[in-house]
Amino acid sequence: TLPALRPAIAAAAAIVFLFTFTSFGVILVLGGPTRSTLETEIYRQTTQLLELQTAAVLSILQLLAVIVLLVVTGRLQGRRTVALALRAAGETARRARSTGERAFLGANLVVATLLLGGPVAVLVARSFETPTGLGFDSYRALGTIRSTSVLFVPPEQAIWNSLSYAVAATAMA
Repeated sequence: TLPALRPAIAAAAAIVFLFTFTSFGVILVLGGPTRSTLETEIYRQTTQLLELQTAAVLSILQLLAVIVLLVVTGRLQGRRTVALALRAAGETARRARSTGERAFLGANLVVATLLLGGPVAVLVARSFETPTGLGFDSYRALGTIRSTSVLFVPPEQAIWNSLSYAVAATAMA
């Protein structure tokens, strides 16, 4: 029975991990400043300290973690999927034949790239901004609390808190 359940268990674990890793409201309300997670740290860096570069770096780290989780989950699901009564992509897919179809497809790809890639590109660019130009200052500052900070947890600890809470919740689930 367990081999047949592995894809469902992997999917459930991934969902629990993802929801816990990206939790915000519960930690913000009940956790307090010493239990800060990645989400709450992004919020605080943005709204209370106006440290947009640090918030951008943390957002990129979270985005990368979520992408890795989705890739791993996709590979786990792909190995043991049950064949459904669906037609294969090879039977239904076809190339755009006319110039109008190609133009429509191209326009859709351009719009999707701008809408999905634009915010991520701006986020990446902002993460490298420093007062003197471009650099890695925000990435280097992840393990420290600035003297002007009102936080009790450095961003590096917030990342660790997010990971440990997500792993614990996944194990319990």
